[in-house]
Amino acid sequence: MSCCFLQCAATIIILCIGETHNLINYVSFINYLSYGVTIAGLLFYRWKKPNLYRPIKVNLLVPVSYLMFWALLLGFSLYSEPVVCGVGLVIILTGVPVYYLGVHWKEKPECIYNFIARATSVGQRLCFVVFPQMDPIEIASPSEWTDRSSGKNSLSGSL
Repeated sequence: MSCCFLQCAATIIILCIGETHNLINYVSFINYLSYGVTIAGLLFYRWKKPNLYRPIKVNLLVPVSYLMFWALLLGFSLYSEPVVCGVGLVIILTGVPVYYLGVHWKEKPECIYNFIARATSVGQRLCFVVFPQMDPIEIASPSEWTDRSSGKNSLSGSL
């Protein structure tokens, strides 16, 4: 949640300083970069966890060819507009310190926990949402699905 606020603040600053057209270019690069990383993650999971349940299965040629064209177009973007790509990367990287302070750092002082709780509550009220409560039954269930066609579950032996 805090990461979203920081990126929102960075976006507002960019809007105040520059043109909206530049912001659209930055966000377009960010979206395009995330598409390629998503496909790369898909390929990584197909390699590392081949029995993981997948509701949609496609030939491996589809994501590999998409990733090759994505890399080619990303290279052209980096070559033709390096400043736009650089600013897009900086916008993405603003979330890294927030991640380390908010998620990775396990033993935070109580004042930081209180601030996070208040910020979450304000965000929930502003967006008219409620954080979902965890069901104890769901916590005891397996953490990952396996391929149902194989009839095997990595945690319990069989389905």
